[in-house]
Amino acid sequence: MKRKKYFKTDDVITYLAGAGCGKTTSLMAELQEMLKAYRPDEIAFVSFSRKASAEVRNRAELMGLDYSPDSFPYFKTIHALCYMLNNYSAQGKNIISKEDAELFAKVTNLRFSIHNRAEGNRNHEADGQMFFDLYALERATGKPPDYHMVFPRRRYEEFKELYEMFKSKAKVIDYHDCLTDYLRDGEAIKKIKVAFIDEAQDLTAQQWDVCFKAFANAKHIRIAGDDWQSIFAFQGASPQLFIDIAQTGKIVKLEESYRLPKSVAKLAEKIVQTIDNKIDKHCKTSKKIEGEITTFAEFDYMLPLLEQEREDTWYLLLRLNFQIKRVADIMKDKLILFHYSDSFCIPEKYLVKILNYYKWASELNTPSDEFSFCRKHWIKPTEDGGWPAWWHTNLIENPKMRDQIRRYEEKYGFETIWKAFCSRPRILVTTIFKVKGGEADRVVVFTASSRKVEEGRMTDHDNEARIMYTSVTRSKKAVYFTDLKGNVSSDYIQALL
Repeated sequence: MKRKKYFKTDDVITYLAGAGCGKTTSLMAELQEMLKAYRPDEIAFVSFSRKASAEVRNRAELMGLDYSPDSFPYFKTIHALCYMLNNYSAQGKNIISKEDAELFAKVTNLRFSIHNRAEGNRNHEADGQMFFDLYALERATGKPPDYHMVFPRRRYEEFKELYEMFKSKAKVIDYHDCLTDYLRDGEAIKKIKVAFIDEAQDLTAQQWDVCFKAFANAKHIRIAGDDWQSIFAFQGASPQLFIDIAQTGKIVKLEESYRLPKSVAKLAEKIVQTIDNKIDKHCKTSKKIEGEITTFAEFDYMLPLLEQEREDTWYLLLRLNFQIKRVADIMKDKLILFHYSDSFCIPEKYLVKILNYYKWASELNTPSDEFSFCRKHWIKPTEDGGWPAWWHTNLIENPKMRDQIRRYEEKYGFETIWKAFCSRPRILVTTIFKVKGGEADRVVVFTASSRKVEEGRMTDHDNEARIMYTSVTRSKKAVYFTDLKGNVSSDYIQALL
């Protein structure tokens, strides 16, 4: 059977790369070769996420390339590429901001978490957020919500109308508009001769359509991805479409991982054997260490290990956003310092206040010498005229937060806390979906699930296997499986251990 042709050129090569198998290295080697024949502005390099785009930029700079928007104008995320091609700046249109989203929530009386990205702070009762997510998925896939779902459909239709009206009045756009407007009004980029498409397994059908249109004149197409790591189906990603596109051209399989220890590589191989719809390849490792795979009945039992292995980096990976707060609360109770994906366990604003406090205390003899700062925070000299301990002041107004930070400081000292805040995360508490492409020495995979997730696993087993494969293959030394009290627990991994 003749396969559908997605790109006009016949020179389409897909690098099918397992976890830690040197995908970016292979792409950069290809880029160097292409730069011998083509100018930088004749080459496009697009990716699914900012993280992947930043990694390519860093690698390019290490190669000695003059990586700048002027030299490489088409090295962007797909959304950023469309934003540029649509020339929104000249139209006075901007991407919807946090303030815009807050205003929309206020005028519609809907509850959102779109404007509150803090880990673990998603509101389960946020009806507006549910509508927003459904609308995003509808535009990404071109399909309306599943009519078997139970949700207020009339209110959803009203939401779509209000949202589009708000954007028009406020002269703002969202990321989906970038794609939709380009597909409707844009043209192929005539000067592009080479196109690199990274993280291709995570692209939606709409993002693929952008690539087909933008790079219609390209002579060489280079795609990189791994269908085993296609885990964003809930956002519209299609592993099947990636597989179909890859099979229309040449496939280069990168099968030797430079990251995984032997035991983790064996477990990863077992996991992918349970995936039915995939392109076959192997999961081998070049590392000599055996590694470790251990199961703990509850997360509390492994907390001493987090303190013991202080020289190693850790990922604590959860399936659902609301579970992050539960794990964070346990960590804070045990006074373990950690990061979320975009913040520290102690809010930055409080750390800065305490830093300023110690700055004044070291430079001045008495609080009376710094009138405005001390009056604002009710800081008064002690009986001997010195500075009181900051927790005896109103520096941190929230009593619970004040006590929490005090306990942290008594354990570590403020200098150590500040250094941890400024440093690369040693312990990262986040969801599986936030660490794609990342790696840590030790990875904790929580088997805590939900009824909805378990029901989904029954209908799409491949998706669960891909998520588990992506989780365990972040590890360079050890993988630990554990559970959270009170949650539905998935038994998927137990059958493979």
